[in-house]
Amino acid sequence: MDQKVLKEEKEHLKDTIDRLINAKEKLDQNMLAMGKENLEMLKDLRADPETNGADFFFFLESLHEKNLAFNFKDKYKKVEELDSLMKEPYFARIDLKESTNFPLEIYYIGKFGYTEEKPIVTDWRAKVASVYYRYRFPQKNINYDTPEGKVVRDLQLKRTFEIDNGLLIKYYNNDIQLDEKEIITEKISKRTGGVLEDIVETIQESQLDIIEADPRQICIVQGCVGSGKSTVAIHKLSHIFFNFSNVIHPERALLI
Repeated sequence: MDQKVLKEEKEHLKDTIDRLINAKEKLDQNMLAMGKENLEMLKDLRADPETNGADFFFFLESLHEKNLAFNFKDKYKKVEELDSLMKEPYFARIDLKESTNFPLEIYYIGKFGYTEEKPIVTDWRAKVASVYYRYRFPQKNINYDTPEGKVVRDLQLKRTFEIDNGLLIKYYNNDIQLDEKEIITEKISKRTGGVLEDIVETIQESQLDIIEADPRQICIVQGCVGSGKSTVAIHKLSHIFFNFSNVIHPERALLI
């Protein structure tokens, strides 16, 4: 590993984690303030001797509408995502270039996305992230699909990270000399052994084809017991909910 590059990546990781910590603290404060406000409203209502059942019903209705507007459910989900990202914000980086007249596009890819003025961490389900899975090493004229059409870029860097509890252990530059099978084998060997594994760091192109297949079409996947069919299906659902969030909702999906 190049020590200069390692130092730069460690500094970038620290900056990213600091941003995530600040974002979570602000979110926690907002949710705590809203909870206290709701509690004070309830106390005032109970302290009023003229309060009746209709008043409580009206209070619950208004509280429900208020919490919907505040979007408590999504904020709780975001807190969980930030907690996860602080331990391992990302697992890969890709550098894309349109032409000499345009700035370098740098994407750090993680299990969830986080954005400020610009993307700090790009979600693995984002269209641009497919470049990491589909191309083994830097090359010219790679492409990926977006809702606006096909995008063509030069892939100038593909880098894989090993991050443990917020610490950068090492990185790999994926080039022609590097055997990606070694990286994948190493990452798989470190899995925790859950019932359904998280494979976002080791998705193969054939698996990505299934995950990205048009959800409006029937997709049949055959394989022996333990080949990973259910795991790929779960990741396909996650990909669908992310890219078709206005059409397909988790609460209206059924996995049999």
